[in-house]
Amino acid sequence: MRISKKKVIFAGAGLLVVIIVGLTLLSRSKVKNAPAVKVAEGEVIPVEIQEVRRTTMTETISAVGTVEAWHDVTLSAEASGKVVEICANEGDRVKREDLIVKLDDELRSLAAAQAKAQVLMAKANFQKVKRDLKRSEDLFGTEDISESQIELARLQAETAEAGLKSAEVALKMALRQLADTEIRSPIDGKVAVRYVDVGELVAPGTPIATVVDLSRVKAKIGVSEQEIAKIKTGQKAYLSVDAYQNERFEGEVSNVGLKADLQTRSFPIETEVASNSGEKLKPGMIARVEVEVKTHANVLLIPQDAVLDESGKKVVYVVKRDKATKRSLFLGRRWDERVVVERGLEAGDRLVVAGQEKLSEGTRVVIGH
Repeated sequence: MRISKKKVIFAGAGLLVVIIVGLTLLSRSKVKNAPAVKVAEGEVIPVEIQEVRRTTMTETISAVGTVEAWHDVTLSAEASGKVVEICANEGDRVKREDLIVKLDDELRSLAAAQAKAQVLMAKANFQKVKRDLKRSEDLFGTEDISESQIELARLQAETAEAGLKSAEVALKMALRQLADTEIRSPIDGKVAVRYVDVGELVAPGTPIATVVDLSRVKAKIGVSEQEIAKIKTGQKAYLSVDAYQNERFEGEVSNVGLKADLQTRSFPIETEVASNSGEKLKPGMIARVEVEVKTHANVLLIPQDAVLDESGKKVVYVVKRDKATKRSLFLGRRWDERVVVERGLEAGDRLVVAGQEKLSEGTRVVIGH
């Protein structure tokens, strides 16, 4: 009897399927019956521990801001004229009222001198008219002059007094115009920028120089609606900048904004560093600001990594008599890489901080380093 080639092929394919199924079932049987990985009875597990202690936790609010000078003043010309003298260059330290730039004052000096002469003339005339009035009053008392004559003498005295006051006002204006040729610093500080040079013509409003006070600085930040309620003036603030990575600058909150920025929905906060020693903090630096808003005393803080999650429950292991003991915890807020323990641990407990994944209740442990 001849067997067709097609039947042979079908028979071979069926046999191959049976072999594959058999191997699969055998593999599953082996996996199912494989023993679970567990700590051998009597095995000692090396762990690292940390003593639980009560500490003081300071709650902070962090934000990024820009350093600004305490005073940043751009001086402008109040008179027109030619620059004839530069008295302070960029980087020079100046005191309040120190001269920075001087304009040509020849015409204004002449005008002031003329105004002084007018005051002297008006004063002399007023003195003469006062003496004439005194004589007229004496004559009127003896009825040697008429009432109209005494009224005329009094009018002349009032006119002379008004002339003197007018001359004095004109002198003050002339002196003010003369003073406007001298651009002086309104604050103690340093000349940051000078915009003009000798020989330049300036007009009223022309920028002359910028003077900054870096003896203290400020940094403005923005905080959220939830954070603004915690911030008050006088709270400590710490600034750090990339230029001095290992240094923090202590300051305080100097102003709390009353209105949120409509674009960012953040509230403006101004912090002040009252002593900028060495003028390290400079305007334009990006500052990371931390404001201390509340201090929590006598709290238990443990590393977040020491906490295990078992079916939604938070547990840790502590070491007692070289054995691991499980503790269920009630946790508070997270603090950086640490977490607050409300219940479940006490100060002095020896908390397992490494190796706890291999532990169970009663496991023998050896403390490593």
